[in-house]
Amino acid sequence: MKESISGYDLVVESKARLPTELEWLIIELAADAHPETWDSLLRVCYRVHDWVEPFLFKEITITTKNIDNFLQYPFRSKRSAYFRQHVKTLCISKGVDPSICTRILNVCSNTIHVACWVEKPSCGQMAAAQTHHPFPIPSLVSPRLKRVSMCIQGGILPLYRGPAFDISVHAPFASLTHLEVLDTSLALVRNPFSGYYRLPNLTHLAMNSWATFDEAHRILLECKRLKVLLLLAGESMRARSTQDFLTIRGMLDRRLVVLPLRRVTTDWVGSINGEWDAWKEAEEIIEGRGTLQSW
Repeated sequence: MKESISGYDLVVESKARLPTELEWLIIELAADAHPETWDSLLRVCYRVHDWVEPFLFKEITITTKNIDNFLQYPFRSKRSAYFRQHVKTLCISKGVDPSICTRILNVCSNTIHVACWVEKPSCGQMAAAQTHHPFPIPSLVSPRLKRVSMCIQGGILPLYRGPAFDISVHAPFASLTHLEVLDTSLALVRNPFSGYYRLPNLTHLAMNSWATFDEAHRILLECKRLKVLLLLAGESMRARSTQDFLTIRGMLDRRLVVLPLRRVTTDWVGSINGEWDAWKEAEEIIEGRGTLQSW
């Protein structure tokens, strides 16, 4: 359109703008499909920054290298509700202080996938180990949990004199489908958990302790819903095939798979991103066995 000011014709362009809700949707779809654009989108303007920033927090990995920066920012600058709303996948690696691990787990309380590989016990945990179960389970509070991978603190387990922890009484575990429990000391003489069969949605269970190897038969009998019992073998077990393992213990259950213990980080990332991992390998082995009669 044209406007006349002091005898001059000026062309005034009318810029059409998308509704904010539609613009927000387009930006979110673009960010979700192309993570490589996040850095550029964050610098467009304040409102686009606010729309894209949550994508940075959907998957968080806490290590000894980035824990200080994380606690400095954004842990102090963001409200708890922000983490509860946006963090869906959380990985806390070994070396992180157990008390800090507990704080992070309590704040990120709406996660779907959690890996907690904190190994080093705190002084308080050492003192309480004789009466309290020395695992991070009480801090896993999200009602949406689907996959959990956690390390057993083998260093303090020998001090624990209480009964096996009934994992089914922990309400957030009711939604679990995949559970991985790793004994980093490889020194367990008994399974620290019980009640797997009472978890209504558990279909995949993985462990690497000798205690679990000895209890595999009972777990398979109790857990009718279980599709995969994956025993992750260390060096001392690698020479044995699954068939050898079953023959030795008199078991014949197609759901049981023995695989070498590999880098847990690689498998964790693969399972979250839908890539090849130990679960998929185990499922392929089971599918290839056919029926029990033909196996």
